[in-house]
Amino acid sequence: MAKASINFQTATTHTNNHMNRKSKVNYLIKHNLGVNQYRHYANENEALERAEKLTKEKTKRSMQKLAKENFVQEAVLNLNEHHNIEDVENVFNKLQEKYGGFEVFNIAVHKDEGVFVNSKYDISKLTYDSINQKWTNSEGVDLTNEVISVAPNRDIFYNKDDKTWYSSKDFQTPIDTNKLQKHMNYHAHITFTKFDFNKGKNVRLQKKDMQDIQTLVAETLGMERGEKGSNRNRLNHWQLKKQNDTLNARKVEQKAINTKLLATQTNLKNAIKAQRDKLKKIKAKREQYKELEQLNRDLKEQIKNRDLTILELQKKFDKLNEDKKLINERESKNKQNRHDDMLDELKITYEQTIEDLKLKNKKLNDKAKAEQLQIQNFVKKSIDLQNSEIKQEPKGFWFAVQTKIKSIKSKVKDLLTENKKLKKELINARETILVQKTTISSQKTEIELLEQSIELLEAKNKANFGMNCEIRAELINKQELLLAISENLSANMSPNTILDVIQAIDNNNNNNTEDLEVYDDNDVKSVTESKLNR
Repeated sequence: MAKASINFQTATTHTNNHMNRKSKVNYLIKHNLGVNQYRHYANENEALERAEKLTKEKTKRSMQKLAKENFVQEAVLNLNEHHNIEDVENVFNKLQEKYGGFEVFNIAVHKDEGVFVNSKYDISKLTYDSINQKWTNSEGVDLTNEVISVAPNRDIFYNKDDKTWYSSKDFQTPIDTNKLQKHMNYHAHITFTKFDFNKGKNVRLQKKDMQDIQTLVAETLGMERGEKGSNRNRLNHWQLKKQNDTLNARKVEQKAINTKLLATQTNLKNAIKAQRDKLKKIKAKREQYKELEQLNRDLKEQIKNRDLTILELQKKFDKLNEDKKLINERESKNKQNRHDDMLDELKITYEQTIEDLKLKNKKLNDKAKAEQLQIQNFVKKSIDLQNSEIKQEPKGFWFAVQTKIKSIKSKVKDLLTENKKLKKELINARETILVQKTTISSQKTEIELLEQSIELLEAKNKANFGMNCEIRAELINKQELLLAISENLSANMSPNTILDVIQAIDNNNNNNTEDLEVYDDNDVKSVTESKLNR
């Protein structure tokens, strides 16, 4: 799947000819123009005349030469296979609503361009970033070097006469393209103008507007947005094609070199460092680091013996990462299994019951089959002995046969009844398992809530206990102080005067004793008066 992208440039004299396929295009992968869509909306020259007239009316000045030259713009818009010309119209309608301008002249949706691809990966499951020219998988791993494009009219050539692809322009050696994958370049070309006919001037877009436009395009088309904040300059259609050709040629050349070029200690050092960074990122265990160190020692020895190429080195680390992925998936699965131990134990118990019932049911079925087989054999023997035994004892023989058949039928009926009963027990056991699963899940939730409540109560109890201890200690100190005062002053002061002093102290300390659960002001006063009376 392609990422969303739109880029703008000034239209050229070649633009419309390329859009409607009037100019020769020798890099098509599908030679059927019926897959494309075209639509004309307005005449560019007439629109320019209207714009010049409006500019004169609004600004009292003529339109500048540069504005005329850049009046018609071209946009190239990435699409996916299901998109059509109406989707493109929808994008430009939203751009016009938000910014003004964006009057469309022509739209062409091209679904005949692309390249063949030689890769061990299924490219339908990869994502291609046309701006950064990268192939990535669903986990974001860069697989660009593993995807080699085979481009029409560069690596492979189409003969229109016999409708066959060849390895060269002389059409001598045919190529079976069924062994290659296709990467289609679905896109649209749009000619338009940024001139706003309502305001009589061009729409001016800032850098943030261009970023917002990329987001709007992605959301409107339902595609993944490209990288935000990228400083990479957006290339036009022809520049991108040329750059892709150069990049692909380098990949082919580098792959050929790597198959022969020996790996160096520096190559190994860089690979080990990159692998350590990956292990650190996933918080790997010590065993994984030990395994990497052992691989490092082995590869150092191979490099020393000049027995390892760069390509072989890369494959070893690719294999190591695949193994690590399997291990991590296995560990994650084991961790999940540990969380479900309690449920598993119950499940095992009931499954064992079910297995026992199944085994019992199987034995009963086998027994029933044996009885049926016995009936068949008995009937067969009866037929074989028909001439002799029937003639000798016709009535007695058939009576014995009928009695035996009734007995066996009775047994079969009993077996079928028991089998039906066992099936019902099996269904009940399964329903019980489902109920137990629900109960265990509910109990887990209740236990978690109770644990949280206990933690809160313990914290509150601890705080209250500390506060009560402090207040009670302070109260005891003040009681002792009151007792000392009463003993020192009892000789020189009347009881009423002493009580007034005590009342004043009680009032002063009222805030410290309001929250006590054991003592209050009356308790303190009664204790003090009893001391004075003594």
